[in-house]
Amino acid sequence: YSEDVVTMEQLADNMGISRAALGKHMDVLMSYQLVETQLQDSTGGRPSRAFNLTQAGRAIFPKQYHLFSRALMSAISEKLDDDSITEILTEMGEQLADQLQPEMKTNQDKMQAVRKIMARLGYETVEPDSESEKDSLIAKNCVFHDLAINDERVCQLDISLISTLLGEPVYLKECMAKGGKHCHFCPSNSS
Repeated sequence: YSEDVVTMEQLADNMGISRAALGKHMDVLMSYQLVETQLQDSTGGRPSRAFNLTQAGRAIFPKQYHLFSRALMSAISEKLDDDSITEILTEMGEQLADQLQPEMKTNQDKMQAVRKIMARLGYETVEPDSESEKDSLIAKNCVFHDLAINDERVCQLDISLISTLLGEPVYLKECMAKGGKHCHFCPSNSS
């Protein structure tokens, strides 16, 4: 993608489709707020439409955050002991929870609110199978999976985040980084 504004004509030529077809595609992208339109002066006739990516549009392009994350964890591991790293990850989870706290609706079941927050953060949560696990959070994916496979301490961030949002400690009953089918967080009082 380009940071520059691109005209309808440039896009249509580059993609090899008609302006009418491109207009329909661009309308859909605008409805999702992935691109925005700007009118540009033309040399004659009516103004031309031009487009650029929004912040949300830029965010969907692949990033290589895992490379930075691995290098960062490696560098930290060389300088700090396990307890210090765990403390940092715990604090990061607490800080993230503080930022997300406004999303915790007071009239909603706390775990349900946490599931919605985690889904917004990229986790694909599933409803527990049994009544005994209704207070659990089960995720079919892990947003830190590549990193957690190499360093399970990373899971402490999620444990801290979920514990802080719920206002009670949770533990990781099952972990994908350890070969589990899911990442399964349970309240500590249910162990």
